[in-house]
Formats: sequence, C-alpha cells, structure tokens
Amino acid sequence: MASTYSTGNSKSRRAKWAEIDGRMPWSQLPKVAKHGLTKAEALALNLNLGEWHHSSTFANRIEYYSPETIAQVLDGISADQAKAVAAIKADFNAWMRADETTKGIARLIESRVDQAWEDAEWTR
Repeated sequence: MASTYSTGNSKSRRAKWAEIDGRMPWSQLPKVAKHGLTKAEALALNLNLGEWHHSSTFANRIEYYSPETIAQVLDGISADQAKAVAAIKADFNAWMRADETTKGIARLIESRVDQAWEDAEWTR
C-alpha cells in the first residue's frame, strides 16, 4: 500500500492537494477570511465541512478551511451573530434559551453548510 506521505514531507498528499485547491489550516487563513471567529467557533459551525488531513511526523489531524466557503456560508451574517450561533450549538441548554432570531440564523448557516458540502468538488 502506498504511503499517504510524500517522502521527506510533513504533510499528507491530500493535505497538499487541498492547499493547491486553496484550502488551508485555520492558522494560515487570512484574518479577514476568519470573519472574526475563533477556530473553536468555526468548528462548531462546521465551516471546514468536515475536511481534515494528516500533518507532521506525528500525523496530527488538522482541519482545513476554504476562504470562499466561509464567505459564502457567512454572507450577510455578522461576526457577533455567527459567534452567538457557535455558542448555542456548543451547548444544548443555550440552544433552548436562545431567541428565535439566533435559532433562525443557526438554521440558515446549517443549510448553507449543507449546500456548500453538495457543491464542493473534493467531497465527491
């Protein structure tokens, strides 16, 4: 079976392919692409569409993000609104206490993430 790592490299082949396609780890995203969110908030919103790759000699799991996907999913949604949705998605009790506007934004983000998944070439 072929190795998923290229000889002498610390990233898997698929990680390199993702980077060639413009996707990258959170730490490498331009600040404007992060939409004012932390990595934990982006994960709570599933902005990486579930994409991750192995990296380093220890084969760590690193989530990859597309700046274009983040922009599409969060179009018209403020950083504060996205942060509020991330907070309620992380805690069921917070979801139960959330106002209907925040829940509506959460449903909008979820539907956009689902659509982004359907549209993404790499998910096929």
